[in-house]
Amino acid sequence: MYPELRGPKGTIPVVRPNFAPYVRGEVRAASIEEYEALPQVAGRTRLYAGLYSPTPCKAVSSWANDFGDAVQPGTFSVIETAVVCPGTNPSTTMELVGAATSRDPYNFGNSTLRLQFEFATQGDVTGDLIGGWHGTKYGFIPAGDAPYSNGIALTPVSTVGGFQYTSYFIITQVGSNWWIGHNGNWLGYYEGFRFDMLNSGGCQAHWYGEVYDPTPTDWTSTNMGSGRHASGGFGQAAYVMTPIYVDLAGVSRWPTGGSYSSPQDSTCYTRSPLYTGPPGQDRYFFLGGPGGEAVGCN
Repeated sequence: MYPELRGPKGTIPVVRPNFAPYVRGEVRAASIEEYEALPQVAGRTRLYAGLYSPTPCKAVSSWANDFGDAVQPGTFSVIETAVVCPGTNPSTTMELVGAATSRDPYNFGNSTLRLQFEFATQGDVTGDLIGGWHGTKYGFIPAGDAPYSNGIALTPVSTVGGFQYTSYFIITQVGSNWWIGHNGNWLGYYEGFRFDMLNSGGCQAHWYGEVYDPTPTDWTSTNMGSGRHASGGFGQAAYVMTPIYVDLAGVSRWPTGGSYSSPQDSTCYTRSPLYTGPPGQDRYFFLGGPGGEAVGCN
């Protein structure tokens, strides 16, 4: 829309880290270093609603439907597709490559729905070339011809009872590197040699909503998806459509078993069963919830 904002030929626009919430005192962080690391804190500061397939894989994809409501300062809400290897102690050994629709005022200063991706090589440990959201920690290698990158606003946005929009994510291993694609565009990759387990393939495929609250004594009112529970169905609740993983033999498969992402709290956020739909949709599930505004979510 605004050609004058394009960078020089051969460059790719990226969103700089935003420190406004730290400056305004909206987050509990004693230093810039603590502020940058805060979103990766583990444990009950995060709640999930989603499913995963505990089957080795070399690619994972889905269509994600998300909404654009504001979230509380210091929190974030994402709907993510990821390939994961938990390891023996996930807090220190988990490896992950993920792509998400994201409302993240912590890193971007507002609740605009954006594209965001991340990686982990040492569980909850963050740092350049170690792990974290792209744009705050180095590690992602942009494709030379990528039309955009992490942090772009996703428009138009779905509305409750109105038009519904989706983002298509694919994460696939080429050689040992993990490439991320969005809406038909290959955006770049994470280098395989930085991982121990993911270097040779994924251990699990994940599709989930996640909400982060740094002070979970009283759980945040930041919602997941539209803020409606999964029971709201199409046009009311967010959904993930056509979740597929590619096994190590190169065969595309649906997730089976319906394993839940965790930790979860069904009073705060829920997901439906994996439904079978008409051709072109095939499999889908709904997810979401109002968080702390729901009775019993505390």
